[in-house]
Amino acid sequence: MEQETNLKEEIKKLNDNFSKLLESGKVKGVKAKKLGKFQLKKGYVRYLYINENRDIKVMKVPIEEGTTTIEGIPRIATADYMMTWDGQPTIIQPAWSVKPFSPVDNYEETVKTQMSSAGYKLLLNRIEQGGIKPKRQIKGWMIFAGVIALIVIGYLLLKGGI
Repeated sequence: MEQETNLKEEIKKLNDNFSKLLESGKVKGVKAKKLGKFQLKKGYVRYLYINENRDIKVMKVPIEEGTTTIEGIPRIATADYMMTWDGQPTIIQPAWSVKPFSPVDNYEETVKTQMSSAGYKLLLNRIEQGGIKPKRQIKGWMIFAGVIALIVIGYLLLKGGI
């Protein structure tokens, strides 16, 4: 449960950073076909279809019994493969597969191959907030010297030597 809340916080931070980049003009957003309320009620989704030549088509496709038909080929379209884009359901589908892109499978594969960027993001965030500073330890001889110095100063004050 802790990991879910941490992931949610990280996603919020990433979205905030992305929106700041959009506002500054360094990154430009992509506009895609929006689904109307009627289409959403009828079970349509926004579909990003990747052809073999790596060309992307944006389509509106109806889902019927967990499948869609594109170019005469039935494809899987369940909630496991859905993502949201501007609050609307979206599926990323490569032409060479009947199975759409799965964020869960991709995340597990990334963690397994140790290519996750989550650790780097946390470290960079920590560095930006104030840096990672090592904890200084006071050595025993420093404490002993401090006590001796206090005793000498106290003795000299009492004797009137200072």
